[in-house]
Amino acid sequence: MSLKKKFIILSVVMFAVLISGFFTQAFLEYRKASLIYEAETKENSIAIEGILKLKSSSLEGYAYDYTYWDEMVDLINKKDENWAKNNLDASLDTYDANADWVYSTDLDLIYSVNNLGSEGALKEIPIDKTSVKQLFAKNKFCHFFVKTESGFMEIYGATVHPSNDHERKTAPRGYFFTGRLWDEDFIKEISEFIGVSVKDIAFNTAAETQKITQKFNELKNKTLFSYAFEGWDGNTLAFFNITKPLESYLVYTKLIHQNFIFIVIASSLFFVGWLCVLLWFFGPLHALSLALAQQNTSYINKFRKDISEFGNITRLIFDFFEQRLVLVNQIKERQKAEEGLKKAYEELKKTQNELVQTEKISALGRFSLGAAHEIKNPLAIILSGAEFLESQNKCSQDEDIKTAVAKIKDSVSRADRILQSLLKFARPSELKIETVKPETFINETIFMLAYKINQAGIKLVTDFSQGSFYIAIDKNQMQQVILNAMFNAMEAMPSGGVLNIRVYQLVIPGVFDDKPACVIEITDSGMGMSPEVLARVFEPFFTSKRDRAGTGLGLSISKSIVKNHSGDLLVDSKLGKGTTVKIVLPIAKS
Repeated sequence: MSLKKKFIILSVVMFAVLISGFFTQAFLEYRKASLIYEAETKENSIAIEGILKLKSSSLEGYAYDYTYWDEMVDLINKKDENWAKNNLDASLDTYDANADWVYSTDLDLIYSVNNLGSEGALKEIPIDKTSVKQLFAKNKFCHFFVKTESGFMEIYGATVHPSNDHERKTAPRGYFFTGRLWDEDFIKEISEFIGVSVKDIAFNTAAETQKITQKFNELKNKTLFSYAFEGWDGNTLAFFNITKPLESYLVYTKLIHQNFIFIVIASSLFFVGWLCVLLWFFGPLHALSLALAQQNTSYINKFRKDISEFGNITRLIFDFFEQRLVLVNQIKERQKAEEGLKKAYEELKKTQNELVQTEKISALGRFSLGAAHEIKNPLAIILSGAEFLESQNKCSQDEDIKTAVAKIKDSVSRADRILQSLLKFARPSELKIETVKPETFINETIFMLAYKINQAGIKLVTDFSQGSFYIAIDKNQMQQVILNAMFNAMEAMPSGGVLNIRVYQLVIPGVFDDKPACVIEITDSGMGMSPEVLARVFEPFFTSKRDRAGTGLGLSISKSIVKNHSGDLLVDSKLGKGTTVKIVLPIAKS
């Protein structure tokens, strides 16, 4: 254990003995103050809740008394406004209410009145009328709040029944609502009952109420009573918060302050001696530890010229750091050289792989060209023989011969298509360049497949909204690329899906001298490809569709066509999430 730790432990023990008595007394006083706080908070909450219920009792009684009354039933049936004015209008002041509404069971407004001077705004009850029956679905009475232009309004409601049905067992004859506005006068009246200032009463949201509660729990100088304003649907609109000062806080703070002042005086004397020792001995020692731990000599620079033992140690540390810096720089230079060699080696390997791939494709092209010419003649003879057999067998009824001849012709036709693909791959035709808008030739291409797309249950979505521009292409060859991409997409969605075709401009760093490029993006929602398959999609004769007569040359030929147009073909796919084909081409002048 270090000297500093031993000294600190000893100091802490002495200090703990000194103040343990003070803190014990403070704890007892705090506990006593907490009990007083809890008791007074509970007492205030009960009193405030009782006052609020008392203030609401007149409104509740109004709604209860007036809704099992034959005259109220007659009002709904006969719409006698004179009776309503003589009875309901006069009752507003009697029951300290501000507004009444009477509705039939069909939710037609029979009568409404208010003393707020806002007849138009409060003509109807300020809630959705369709919710009225929902309010009385389980109970014959309801109580809720609504927020109006004048402030929060408390509303009591009840179903209307005859005078002999005070238990309300018969079907409702209508609905009666009465409301009271919690305006400034009403709030002032409540504050006088409770014995607090109006400024101690506020409407807050749930988050604000939570913050206020947390603050009061920390200070314990006030009690907070929260009354939730619930809407007709049971959701809280706001909280009616009343704060009331507590005398227990004054007692608590006075005791704590007295003890704290005494502890500060006693502790100050103790710490004066402790700090002197710390500054003279442990201060320099701590600075040396920090300099070594953080490798920062700024902590000990002031001791460099000191003639004490700390000065000698400081100078040794400076010499060590200087030697270390030289070694670190040498190591960094070596690492930098190694990274350069590694990068050069990786680039060399990449170049070698590209050369090998290029040579493979070149050799494959030469082989394909020769093989295609050598095989075409025998295929032509086989096809002619099959056609001869077919013509000789027209009068025959032998179905086995007909089937065999048909299979021979289909196989020869498929072989011929493969040879045509090989010839296109090995010796692409010359480009016939014309300047067109991308959406023009894409729409023509879509027209060729429109019937098949609809048949396959595929939704086609196009987006050509990013301005009008031109590209220079061989229209036939580029349509072949689009068709191949769309065929692949359709095969990836055998049960239907979504096929998106989008055309937009994009600046690709380092491509086309950083000028905008045309991007034709074809995206399907099909089965997608695994990373292993995606890595080989441009390899000639590689296909994952052997069972569907795939040759593995479609994407290879498409890439070759796009490369001949000074562009690039990119494919991105995730298994189970679809595939995106991007055709990147330079934008031409119109």
